[in-house]
Amino acid sequence: MFGKKKKRLEISAPSNFEHRVHTGFDPHEQKFTGLPQQWQSLLADTANRPKPMVDPSYITPIQLAPMKVLPVPAPHFLCLSAVGSSRPPTLVHSETVLRALF
Repeated sequence: MFGKKKKRLEISAPSNFEHRVHTGFDPHEQKFTGLPQQWQSLLADTANRPKPMVDPSYITPIQLAPMKVLPVPAPHFLCLSAVGSSRPPTLVHSETVLRALF
């Protein structure tokens, strides 16, 4: 129940990065600019691609059900004091006490 906390993975920055291609889109001609030849050949075939079986305009939008909000339980605190001690009682979170016991 109260296991060890998992270590957070460290993600490093990219190394040996090379910026080889800079592409853009020309809105007047409706074409991509600066693409490598291999990529251009993929986009040139768009007229020959099969059409979708279902026209997206016929799909009715659905309305998602309202999300259920779960109440957050209030933290539980225990008042700890040693019998006959002159020190004031200590307020401790109950989860902390459980961890100390096990």
